[in-house]
Amino acid sequence: YSEFLGFKMKVTKKANKNVVKSHICDKAAKRIKMQMKEQIKAIQKPADNGQQMVEVFKFNAMVRGVHNYYAIATEVNSDFRKIAWQVNHTITSRLKTVISKQGSMGKKSQDYKKYGKSDQIRYIGMAWMLPLAYVQHKNPMSKKRKANIYTPQGRAEVHDNLAITNRWI
Repeated sequence: YSEFLGFKMKVTKKANKNVVKSHICDKAAKRIKMQMKEQIKAIQKPADNGQQMVEVFKFNAMVRGVHNYYAIATEVNSDFRKIAWQVNHTITSRLKTVISKQGSMGKKSQDYKKYGKSDQIRYIGMAWMLPLAYVQHKNPMSKKRKANIYTPQGRAEVHDNLAITNRWI
């Protein structure tokens, strides 16, 4: 394996082709696990009474962030399943008095589109905790080749992409 920007990559043969298998590197997985456990401790013992919801929102922001960053790894689901097993053990042991499986996310929330079908969602009061293991591989999108700054046509393409289509905004 070669490590680069938190990913472990390896080229393997598959049906007479070379394909890349990528994982989350071990150091990044350990860092994610430690940060999530620290955030769970902050949820368990908030500084103020109203601070617990803020800490849940921070936890959700951290989950969204690592999901968005590591979603391009081909084996992201199995890697996050291993991390989530340990983090979920911490959640159940530290938050067993306040956490519930019953609650409502609300179909209008942005999280409902991505996480609404998961049965791993937990609730603290009216706030939901996003599941760490509920992530799927996403193909990385590349830029258009014709959009570059070195040719007149490419510069026109770049400027067209930057143009505001709705002037009333």
